[in-house]
Amino acid sequence: MGETGIRQQVIEEIQALAQKYNVSKVILFGSRARGISEEPAILIWQ
Repeated sequence: MGETGIRQQVIEEIQALAQKYNVSKVILFGSRARGISEEPAILIWQ
């Protein structure tokens, strides 16, 4: 797990989906972005 506390497998799955659907940027909001995980994170796909 990195700074966000997200398992490497989940990061790889997000990367695979982003590549499959030509997503150029994934933005992480919420507690995961701050490095704490007390509340759900929000992902914005662009």
